Amino acid sequence: IVDDGSTDNSVERIKEIENRDIRIIQHEKNRGYGASLLTGFENAVGDIIVTMDSDGQHNPEEIPNLIKPIIDNKADFVIGSRYLGKYYYKNPLYARVGAYVINVFFRMLFLQRVPDNQCGFRAFKKESIKIFKNMRNTGMGFSTELLFKAAFNQLKIVVTPVTANPRQHGPSRVNLIRILRSVSSCILYYILRKLEIDLNRFFLKKLYILKDKKTKGDIINMSIIRDNLKIQRLQKSKFNIQEIKLNKMFMNQNIRNAVLEVLNSGYYIKGPNLRHFEESFRDYIKSKYAIGVSSGTAALFLAYQELNLNPGDEVIVPSHTFIATATPLAYFKAKPVFVDIDPDTYCMNVENVKRKITPKTKCIVPVHIYGHPVDMDPLLEIAEERSIKIIEDCCQAHGAEYKGKKVGKLGDIGVFSFFPSKNMTVGGDGGMLVTNNEKYGEELKMRRDHGRKSKYENELLGLNFRLNEIQAVIGKEQLEYLEEWIEKRREIVNFYNDIFEKYPNVKIPSEKEWAKCSYYVYTIQIENRSSFIEHLNKKKIATGIYYPIPVHRQPIIQKLYGIQPKLGVTEEIVDKIVSLPLSPLLTEEELYRIKISIDSYMGGI
Repeated sequence: IVDDGSTDNSVERIKEIENRDIRIIQHEKNRGYGASLLTGFENAVGDIIVTMDSDGQHNPEEIPNLIKPIIDNKADFVIGSRYLGKYYYKNPLYARVGAYVINVFFRMLFLQRVPDNQCGFRAFKKESIKIFKNMRNTGMGFSTELLFKAAFNQLKIVVTPVTANPRQHGPSRVNLIRILRSVSSCILYYILRKLEIDLNRFFLKKLYILKDKKTKGDIINMSIIRDNLKIQRLQKSKFNIQEIKLNKMFMNQNIRNAVLEVLNSGYYIKGPNLRHFEESFRDYIKSKYAIGVSSGTAALFLAYQELNLNPGDEVIVPSHTFIATATPLAYFKAKPVFVDIDPDTYCMNVENVKRKITPKTKCIVPVHIYGHPVDMDPLLEIAEERSIKIIEDCCQAHGAEYKGKKVGKLGDIGVFSFFPSKNMTVGGDGGMLVTNNEKYGEELKMRRDHGRKSKYENELLGLNFRLNEIQAVIGKEQLEYLEEWIEKRREIVNFYNDIFEKYPNVKIPSEKEWAKCSYYVYTIQIENRSSFIEHLNKKKIATGIYYPIPVHRQPIIQKLYGIQPKLGVTEEIVDKIVSLPLSPLLTEEELYRIKISIDSYMGGI
């Protein structure tokens, strides 16, 4: 509660309330409505800030409905409207006329209708506070500037119905002349700001047209000038430019609440949340079984164990993958046989697989690298002819499709990882096995839990690879967003492709006609990779290399199995590949910063 220099004993009355969670922040003198809210913003804790007037108009029980669009990731800023829904609040005529005029200008500038723009019942993400720090108006015109500034900074604004009661605590002391002056000043300011931007765009467009009559190169140069103007504005911003990370983990209030429920439930392993997550994932993949485990590596280990690998058995794997595809084989004294990759998809080369098959071949492990499926039909045909098992490594391919079917259920066993950087996660390490084979499904459930058939009856050799209840409930919540996130990833991939299409020295990812790539990462090939990475890092843009050392050249592999044959394509691309940030949580501003930085680098080489 912010006390703005009140003289009516409000503070004394509040202190009488026996609630230690109430904080009182006092202004020595009255500084105005907006100044009080700014003080509250700065001292607020939590992820979402809700404001409401203290005159008794708003019902706190409606807060869950108000913040729901933010929790569902459908809004950054929510404002209540007393004019929507079944309860229509009749404001005084002057207030309705004023709100109408403000709404006209708001629609003109931002193409959105906010009929009750003066409603004090609103919510926004805590991270948006930085936008509102330097407000020009700290009086009663604050509400108008708060809304206009949110729209100007491209926050996603949602209007939701709220009820309102007649004012309960004394008459309003609103000074209409003062409000009119401050609101008019605010509207005029944003009209001029918008006009400035539109004029800049107009003249730059004119510049493009003039240059179009000359050379294509000049057009690109002018584009870089325009982009540099934008980045200069960003750099002059009073807020520090944050690093753009390779990926971001999604976390909302629903997930936090679900985790808290688990902590309060007393069930931490082998409980209902794991069962619900497994059922949801099974239905998503359309497999008969889904078995949650502690990591993707654990899933691979259990899959190899289930196949009863013997010493000397050979397992065909790509070298361009995370090392955990191969290293569990050493525990069964089986031998990884490394194959080269397709230069376009980075997945295992099927023809190379055919040449590597011997009488000792027990299993083939296609890795759907970066989210792009391997061409499965030829592998399935070979496997059936030669009685070879197939384990799909889907650790980077949640939601990817091969000829309309989700990867994971195409082979004998599919394995997934829920590491925090993946398309969906469980808030730490986690994994899943999927299969349509009843024997495998029932035995894998036992093997991940010490081989137990019942609490004290151990039928199979197994270890503790259980997925706990907290991670299971996070996974179930994240799974609900997976398809939406994949589509967003694909949109960002198209955005990147549009940037790089004018640079022939950059090889962008390709997607086969039979595949739907879920794009775990966006990976390009570029000469002088180190200078490109250095340039982006200076701009606070993270990059990654997946993977700089092929598995067949790793010291531990050569120690266990000796020097491995050369793999031409794999060894060539590892010196050129680099991955850019890819997350459905990337903002438009972050994508624009990346575009500017790429263009400025490419324009300078």
